[in-house]
Amino acid sequence: MGGEITLSEKVVFEGNPSLHFTGEIEKEKGGGPSLHRYFSEPKDLSNYTELRLWIYPDFEDDTYTLLISLASQAGKKVKRYCIGMISSENAPNRKWTQVSFNIQPIPREKVVKLVGLFAPNHLEVYHDGEKVSFYLGEIELIEPVIPPQEPLGNMLTNYSMERGETEAPVDWVFVAYHEKIKEAGWTDEVSHWGKKSIFIDSALDNPMPVPGVHLSGIGFFTTTYRISLEPGRTYCLQGYYNASKKCGVMVGGYPSQLNVEKREFVQSITNVSHHITNVIAEKTLPATGGRWKHFSLEFTPPPAPYPYLARVYLIGTYLPGKVYFDDVALTTQTFQPQSPGLPKIVVPGEEFHLKFIVSDVKGNPVKKIEDFRLWINNRKLQTKAVFNSKEKVWTLLSSVPFDFTPSGFASIKAEVTIKGSKQVFEKERYFYVIPPTKGTFSFVVIADTHLHDYPEQDERTQRFVEAIRSINSLSPYFALHVGDLRGISNGQNDIHGRWWNEVYQDMISRLETPLYPVPGNHDTDKTFLGGASTMYYYEKLAGYPPFYSFDVDKFHFVGIDTTVPGIAGRQHNGGFTHPGQEEWLQKDLQDAQSQGKYIILFFHHPPYEGEQFPHYEDRERLLDVIYRNRINLVLLGHNHHDWVVIKKNPYVQEGGSLPELRLGPLPEGASEDYRDGPIEREKIEPYYHNPAYTIFEQTTTTSGFLMRGSRYFGFRYIWVRDGKIVWDDTIPLGFKVRTLEKREGYRKIEVINPKIKSYKMLPLSFRMKPGKYRAYKLEEAKKSLNLYQINKGKITEVWVSLDIGAGEKVIVEIKKEN
Repeated sequence: MGGEITLSEKVVFEGNPSLHFTGEIEKEKGGGPSLHRYFSEPKDLSNYTELRLWIYPDFEDDTYTLLISLASQAGKKVKRYCIGMISSENAPNRKWTQVSFNIQPIPREKVVKLVGLFAPNHLEVYHDGEKVSFYLGEIELIEPVIPPQEPLGNMLTNYSMERGETEAPVDWVFVAYHEKIKEAGWTDEVSHWGKKSIFIDSALDNPMPVPGVHLSGIGFFTTTYRISLEPGRTYCLQGYYNASKKCGVMVGGYPSQLNVEKREFVQSITNVSHHITNVIAEKTLPATGGRWKHFSLEFTPPPAPYPYLARVYLIGTYLPGKVYFDDVALTTQTFQPQSPGLPKIVVPGEEFHLKFIVSDVKGNPVKKIEDFRLWINNRKLQTKAVFNSKEKVWTLLSSVPFDFTPSGFASIKAEVTIKGSKQVFEKERYFYVIPPTKGTFSFVVIADTHLHDYPEQDERTQRFVEAIRSINSLSPYFALHVGDLRGISNGQNDIHGRWWNEVYQDMISRLETPLYPVPGNHDTDKTFLGGASTMYYYEKLAGYPPFYSFDVDKFHFVGIDTTVPGIAGRQHNGGFTHPGQEEWLQKDLQDAQSQGKYIILFFHHPPYEGEQFPHYEDRERLLDVIYRNRINLVLLGHNHHDWVVIKKNPYVQEGGSLPELRLGPLPEGASEDYRDGPIEREKIEPYYHNPAYTIFEQTTTTSGFLMRGSRYFGFRYIWVRDGKIVWDDTIPLGFKVRTLEKREGYRKIEVINPKIKSYKMLPLSFRMKPGKYRAYKLEEAKKSLNLYQINKGKITEVWVSLDIGAGEKVIVEIKKEN
C-alpha cells in the first residue's frame, strides 16, 4: 500500500512550500499507506541525538494516529526503526505543531529514508477508503546540548513508594510519567533515623514496558532533573531502603552516541525525556525484613564523545509490598569504614578509634572535609576527625556515653560533608556495646558450619540454628568463626551471591553477639564454584577482610587467611601465602606485644605436621612467626573434631619442663600411639599463659558433618577471669540454659546437658542489678554453688560454676542477699 509525497503550496510553512504526504486507507489489505521519503544518499546522523519536525495534520476526522520511522542501511538490507508516535493528542488537526523525537536508540550511520505509517493496530480510528493527509514543514537535526554539571550529592531525600498491584512480566520494568506519581503526604508509618518518610502511590494508569531492563518492577520514583555523567568516570549511587519485597535501583539515560549494532529498539513513545531507553547501571535489592539497610551501586558509563544525560530510578517490584528509600545520593567519592563487615566492640566511657576511607573514584585520598558527624542509636556523639597522611585514612576519635543502655548491638550513622555534598554511611549491628570487662569475659569458637544454598532444605542449617540458641543462652561477649562458613555450592555464582546476601545474613542476624570470622577453603575455593573464586563474596558482600585484629580488655585477637584458593587438587591445602599478610602480621604482633597484650591467633588450617594435616604451603614460615612472637594459644578448625596439640616453643628456654601433648579422639583403626590420650581440661590448664608452649586447639564442626572419630557437633566455650583463661572446653549441640523466672534480684534457670559429656565447674554468666548474690541448686538449697561476681557499673555480673553430668537437667536459683 503506497501513497504520494509531493511539494505543496496549498499549505505553506513560514512562506515556503511544505512536503505533502497523502494516501488512502484500505482495511481489507491490512491498513493504511506507508509513505517513504528517500534521501539522495545515505546520511550519517551519528552526531545527532534528536529529530524535530513541524507537522500539519489534515484528516477528515480530528482523531488520528501516525507512526514516524527512520530506515537505516544494514548490509544489503534496510531496516526500519520507529522513533515515535504522533496523534491528535500531541499535534491537533489542521494546525502547525513542532514534535521532537529522540533518535539515539537506533543505528544512525547510514539513514536512507523517513517513513510515515498508518499502522493496522490503529485502524479503529479510520474508515475504509478514507483519505489520509499531512504536511511536513521544517525538519531539523539537533546536536546534543550538555547542561552544566549538576552538583553531585543528596538528590532524593525522604522519598518512599508503594508498588502497584498490576503484575509485570519478568525481566521488564514499568515506568510512568513523573506527573502520574501522586504524593500522599508525610507519614510516620516508616521512619529513618527519626525522620518521617514520604509515601508515594506509584500505581500506574497505563504502565509502559521498556525492553532491555532486567529489573522486574512497576512502581518507581525518578530524579526531577537530568544529571550529566562523564563517560569513563566512576560514580557511586548509594542510600538506604526498607523493603518488604525485593526492589531495585537503576541509572538510565543517553550518551551522545550509543552503540546499538547488536541491540535494536522499537520506541513508540512521544516524550522520551520521561522514559528509560538505555540502562547505564542497575541493581536488584533483596527484601530487608522491615529494617533499613544501606545499598551502593558503583558504575562507570561506557566511552562516548559526549556526557550522558541521565536520571536515577528507584524501583518497586511487581510483587505485592512496600518500598521506602531515604538519603539517596550519587557521588564521586567513596566513604566507608575500613572493615565494614566486622562489629566494633566498645565500652561506655572508653575512647574508641574508628578508621574511615574517604577517597575519590580513582582511589586518591580526600584530605579536606567540611564536617564529620557520628551517631549511635540516634544519639549524637562528640567526635574528632583526624587525617593520617601516612595511612591515607581518616580516624574518628569518640566514646560511647557512660549512661548508654542497653548493652548489645547498636547501629551507627556517620555523615561527612565534602565540597557541600553530604555523604552518609549507615549500618545496623555495627557497634557492640559491652559492660566494662575488668579482666573477666567469655567468648565462643564456631567451626566448619558448612551452610548450604537453600536453608529450608538443609539439616546443617537447622543444626546451626540450634547452636545459635545454645550460644545465645551462654551470653558470650563475642564469637570467633575459624572458617568454612559455607559448604559446597552448586557452581552458580549468582546462587553464591544469594547465599551471602540472604542465607548467611539471616543466620548471623539471629546471633546475639558479634561474629569475627576467617575464611576457610570452602569460602574461597574455585574448585567448588565452577571456576569462580568466592573471595569476592567473602570480602565484598559480607564485608570481611581476609586478615585483621581486635582487642578485648588485655587480650589481642588476630584472624588470618590460610587458604590457597582456586587450585584443583589442592583445595584442602593450607598455606601462609596471602599477599601482604605476613608483613602486616609481624607489625601487628609487635605492636600488641609492646602493649603487654595476651595474643590469641585464629585461622582455619592446622599447621602442625603429621597425618592430621600433611599438606601445607609455607608451614615453617607460619610456625616461625607463631613461635618468635611467643603466641600461647592458636584456635583452629578444618578437621571437624576436637584435637589439641601442645608444642614446645624453640625460642623460649625457661619454663619448658612440661611434655608436649597430642590429645583428642581416637579415629577408627588408629593405634594409641596416635595420641597421648583423650582431651581433659585439667591436662591443658598448666600450659595456658606459659610462653614456653604454644597450644593449638581444633574445634569440632558446629553444624557440618562428622569425621575422623568425632562424636558430636558443637562449639568451644572459653572463660577469662581476672585476665587469665580459667575454663576452656567444647559444648555439644543440645546444651541449653533457659530462664524459668526472672525478677529484680532473682533468677531461676534450667540447665540441660545432652548425653555426651560431663562438666566440672562449668561457668554460667548472668547480668543482674547491683548487689551481692548467692546461687544454689533447687534440690540443694542449703548448699551454695561456687559463685564469682564482679561489679560492672550499672550491673553486677554473676558467674555460677556448675558441676553437671551427661544427660542431666539441673534447676539453679540465684538470689540477692539481704
